[in-house]
Amino acid sequence: MSGLMSDSPVIESSPSPEAQLKAFNQQLLHLQTQLAAESAQPADLADPIDIVGSVTQLRTHFLHQVLPLSAALPTQTPAFTEMNRHLRLLSVDTSFLQAAKQPATRQQRLSQIQDRLQQLLGFTQALLTNAAQSNDQTTES
Repeated sequence: MSGLMSDSPVIESSPSPEAQLKAFNQQLLHLQTQLAAESAQPADLADPIDIVGSVTQLRTHFLHQVLPLSAALPTQTPAFTEMNRHLRLLSVDTSFLQAAKQPATRQQRLSQIQDRLQQLLGFTQALLTNAAQSNDQTTES
């Protein structure tokens, strides 16, 4: 065996709340770009399956990585609760998008999803600002 293996345990540090929120924000921005591309597609060529998968991944990431951050930012618990609610509604919106047959209905659903993403981005930005301020206060102490 080579000397690469060590008897000391590997300690993995978990990303900071700010890093987790930034990663979530990037996922939201990616979904927003994906949605814009979907909106540009003619209704007969559009396939919302990618959007549904992205929303599922986004919600999973939120539940496992972001929601636990509410313990680190207890004053922001209402924002995390609202984000969770908006993500559940986003999942419902994508189900309605899949079921939409008429181009006008499809556009309406896409618009609703876009609005919901904007709200989620707003919550994430507010949490990032708060997390940065919390970091500044702890480093000053």
